[in-house]
Amino acid sequence: MKLNFDFFVEKLSNENKGIRDCAGFAYRVIQDECAKALSQPKNIPKHYFSQRAQKVYAHAKRDVELNAVRICFFALYEYCREYNDALTTPTARLAVKQVKPVIADDSPSFAFIDGVNAMIEQELIRDKSQAQTIVLALLLCRHANIKSVAQLTAVLSADFNDLVAFKDALFASLTTASKRFLLDAVAIQAFKLLKSRPPRELRTAVIAAQLKSLWLTYSIGQSFNEKAVTLSSAIQAVSFLSQSIAATTFEDAFSQLSDVSFIKAVTGIDAPSSFVDNATPAQVRRNKRTTKEFVKLEKLTELFECNALRKFAFDARTASSDSELLDSIRKSVQAFAKADKRQRRNTAAFKLLKVNLIAALSSAYDADSDISLTAVAVATYIVDLALHGSHFKDKLRMSTIETYLSTLTVFAKSAWCDELLLRNAQESNEQLEELTESVADALSTIGEAGKQGTALGFLQYLSQATKLKFFDAQELEYSGAGSVETRAHYINTQDLNEACEAFLAKSNIAERRQFILFVNLSYATGLRRKEATLLEIDDVCFNLETINVSRLMQRKTMRAIRHIPTCLLSPELELELQTHIDERRRLGYSTVFDEATLTTLDDEFLAILRETCNNDELVNHSLRHSAANNLVLLFAMCCVLGLLDYRERLYFLKNDTFSDARINRISQSLKKIGKSANLFFPTLDVAAQILGHVSPAVTARSYLHLLDVLFFMHDAQRAQALSSELAAALVSTCNYRFEFKKQYESYLPDISRCEQLLFKSYTRGLKYVLQCSAIITKNDDLVTQQFSFSDFLNALKLYKQSSGRSIEEALLTHFETHFEAHAGELDINFLSDKPFTSNNRAWIRHLDSVSNITWNAKNRRAIQTLRQTIDKDSITNLRIAERHFRALKLLSLTNLTIALHLPRHDARAEKWKALIDKNAFTPSLSEHDVDTCVSIATKPLNLRWPLWRYLPEILNLLDSYITFESNKKEINSL
Repeated sequence: MKLNFDFFVEKLSNENKGIRDCAGFAYRVIQDECAKALSQPKNIPKHYFSQRAQKVYAHAKRDVELNAVRICFFALYEYCREYNDALTTPTARLAVKQVKPVIADDSPSFAFIDGVNAMIEQELIRDKSQAQTIVLALLLCRHANIKSVAQLTAVLSADFNDLVAFKDALFASLTTASKRFLLDAVAIQAFKLLKSRPPRELRTAVIAAQLKSLWLTYSIGQSFNEKAVTLSSAIQAVSFLSQSIAATTFEDAFSQLSDVSFIKAVTGIDAPSSFVDNATPAQVRRNKRTTKEFVKLEKLTELFECNALRKFAFDARTASSDSELLDSIRKSVQAFAKADKRQRRNTAAFKLLKVNLIAALSSAYDADSDISLTAVAVATYIVDLALHGSHFKDKLRMSTIETYLSTLTVFAKSAWCDELLLRNAQESNEQLEELTESVADALSTIGEAGKQGTALGFLQYLSQATKLKFFDAQELEYSGAGSVETRAHYINTQDLNEACEAFLAKSNIAERRQFILFVNLSYATGLRRKEATLLEIDDVCFNLETINVSRLMQRKTMRAIRHIPTCLLSPELELELQTHIDERRRLGYSTVFDEATLTTLDDEFLAILRETCNNDELVNHSLRHSAANNLVLLFAMCCVLGLLDYRERLYFLKNDTFSDARINRISQSLKKIGKSANLFFPTLDVAAQILGHVSPAVTARSYLHLLDVLFFMHDAQRAQALSSELAAALVSTCNYRFEFKKQYESYLPDISRCEQLLFKSYTRGLKYVLQCSAIITKNDDLVTQQFSFSDFLNALKLYKQSSGRSIEEALLTHFETHFEAHAGELDINFLSDKPFTSNNRAWIRHLDSVSNITWNAKNRRAIQTLRQTIDKDSITNLRIAERHFRALKLLSLTNLTIALHLPRHDARAEKWKALIDKNAFTPSLSEHDVDTCVSIATKPLNLRWPLWRYLPEILNLLDSYITFESNKKEINSL
């Protein structure tokens, strides 16, 4: 069978129009280079395609041609491979975006750069603070890393009171609509002087005219090639040498922190109240034209909320309601494209299209419709694009709409076909993680970058249009795409430590300590939540100094399989992890963490963390974001020792994470594996590799939120001391200028003291001058070390399994006497049952509650009473019932319904009702004619506590623990 042109047209049918138009070109190339494969696909040599790949690609001169040729070439390879699976895979050549190097042909000449800088200093020294506006504007650009006329316009349009100075950091921040600018002392003074000028002088047209006149005067007799200079070229010249090289690539790519989070990170204090209102702008879709029809398109959330019984999963069958809905939209789009070749929006054909699309959606929104929610979401998104355009273009071609519809149909079939999984994901975090993995796998199978972008745009739309959970926007990471929804979060080490201490202060049981270990490990290494829960004991190799991450199922990128060096852990954290793993190994566990334990305690810890950081949007994934920023900062400090001085200026660097010992340890480990920390060290690449990202671009774009601070720290121009004449010229008060110059000269050549003097003098009069919060030294005595019920059970398990030989010496000292007397009568076999292992939320809450109780005589009697009443069906004695209720509350059982059995007309009923009400329980009355006494059922009515059937065994262990606690002396340290 000979393949013809239609075969390749079909393979390109789902691509964009530019690639589809190259079908003829691709077919001619295949005919020229692979004629035998077309005519005799069964008789192809093993290396046929791999030998011809480069010749095939050489025909393409444009990116769309290269994409078309590659798709057709691989389609032919796959077809031939059906007859000969020994064919070697050819090389794939992808279209590469050309990026201009830092120093290019259009870069400003060094003579021009020196000339502009010399002009600025000469004019300032001569005219002092009354220098022309253009001189102050260029000085501002040089010291605030302003690189374009648009950025200068944005800064000059900002309100003076928006400037926030940080006293210890010695810089100020100014947030505009596009980005945040960091200003050093010189930039602050230039900005102050400029904002004191009339608004007309701050117009870029006026500034450009001043530059033209000033440059003509200055360049006379100079050997400059640039006789006519523009404002844009002058700005480029003054900022060229001052910016970090990395900033040219990543400055506009990374996501910045909100003002509130940035102030918290730099100073450790909460932002002034005026910043809270606009702290974190809500992630909203672009404002669209107001139309009556669009109101219906925004009803997605209401549709979901009012149709809880409607099916979720996409029905991929040809004759299904889902397919018919999307086919009707496709036919309407095709009819409009055929009726109006120019596809104008003011014609009768477009009005007919609008009517048909809205009619299709109306039928889908109908409460009796059997169309799935997934299909409705896809249809709504496509209609939105067809009628109102995308974020980038108001009027999309109908061919583009068809391509989007085809791509999303295939994507929806793959991502959301499991009805049970979709429903369970609305309530279960574990099921939501599995659903997110399914969505990520669907993205992987798409393959083409353009189609992935289409799918990611739809996911972004879903995350904003509905509260239903089609995926977890925080956990969805994909190779080359990053997170669908990027939240700029950073948690400084001090706040994390405070939250951990507060969490353990509530109860210091083993499960809580395990959770805090997970938190600290994630914060240090950037492990994903799922990676941490699947981490096995054998994956942590302390002798090889690595943590092997290789057990995550349905992986999205091979880079996620990686080795994380243990040098990233502090010595204290590494020792704690090693002790924890040794303990888990002795207890017979295979994983480092219990997933159910992490799930149970997650919400409580996040509530404490959000309160500590004053940020209600923090999630578990925020630990990974924080780790990414810390990794880049740590590697930068290892490579550039001059950055170490900033640890005394910035609050988020004033902690053990960035200590000398930590930095030296990382440097030594890098040197040991042949990667010396120097200026040529690939900081961002190594950080991306540790995080498991496919590209450093993903790390920079979605995870790094403090790059602006790092670029400011690494600014070579700012580190140079100003001349005393120039520093004094910027002082606005003549009387103070002489004293200032004298003091400044006395500080030279100490650049640090000079910078402090400049900042102190130039920030006078600012509304916000914030100082770092005082560092509170960690108090190790805040939580008194004591043995919890969980510790008691773990020690008992080890004792019974190994006759005490595997218990640590310090623990054996405390438990040995008690276990020798009582361990034989205690049964712990039931602790291996399911309610205590895989789904142990109730068990962990029970351990937490019991460990925080003061076991006085009244509480001990209550537990003894419960041990006696648990084997009975009812309780008839009022005093025993009171102790029984007290014991139930000690076990964290609240809001119970108590079955109360009453003989008719019994006067004692009121006392029993009062007792039940006193304990905050609800009585359920049951009257009978039998002349018996009043009684209550021992087991609360409709109780669904999974541990009740094990209560006799639990109470035996608890009684032994209480005996141990009452007999032992107070121990504060091991």
